[in-house]
Amino acid sequence: MAVASIRRPREFVFPASEHAMDRMFEELGEDDLRKLATEFIEALEQSRAKDDLVPVYRVLEAWYRTTLLRRDPDHARLTSEATDRAEGRIPGEAATQTVDELRDEISRRRAS
Repeated sequence: MAVASIRRPREFVFPASEHAMDRMFEELGEDDLRKLATEFIEALEQSRAKDDLVPVYRVLEAWYRTTLLRRDPDHARLTSEATDRAEGRIPGEAATQTVDELRDEISRRRAS
């Protein structure tokens, strides 16, 4: 969600329901919670400097979206494949796709 500015605390709306945000915090491990806390404090400092809560919103939204992605059963495999590809390796078990096949897969995932 694109947010232009949040000047007053009463304008601040969490990126998901309160229940969903609670679940996000429950799913994060200690390392992730430390990273979240660090990013949150940095965002709060930016928010104070700008008199705008958008940086805080963006941190919460990014971590919420991260937890959603991690729930995907293929997340670990896809992350490993992406890391291998970024390092110039094509994983042996990775299926290659034509551009058309990739477009079709993206369309199917968006539709579901």
